[in-house]
Formats: sequence, C-alpha cells, structure tokens
Amino acid sequence: MGAFLSFASFLFFIVVIFWSLRYGKKITVNNPWGEYADTLEWTLSCPPPEHTFEQLPKQSDWDHGHAH
Repeated sequence: MGAFLSFASFLFFIVVIFWSLRYGKKITVNNPWGEYADTLEWTLSCPPPEHTFEQLPKQSDWDHGHAH
C-alpha cells in the first residue's frame, strides 16, 4: 500500500510539473507578489542578470519596513 501511494504521489508531482510548464502563466513583471515581497531578492529584475550585484547592497537601500 505504501509503495502504491508513493508512486501515485510521484506521478501526480510529475503531471503537475509538466502541466505548469506547458499551461502555466509566465512571469512578466519583476515582482509578481506585489507589496508583500519587499526583500532583497525582489529588488532585481526577473530573470536576474548574470552578475547580480556589482557592489554589495546595504540593508538600508532596500529594507524600508522591517527593523531586523
């Protein structure tokens, strides 16, 4: 029974991956999450360039709402 469930979940996973690649939406904006994603990785263009940062960014340059 366990092997059957493992195989069924693996098969479902593969189907979801191929379905998403074939019919899924393509990301056309730099930050698809809007105002809720204001961390460093969303300050870059999408897809990010090969050399992401010429200089290391400071936290104060991008972190406007969090006091970590």
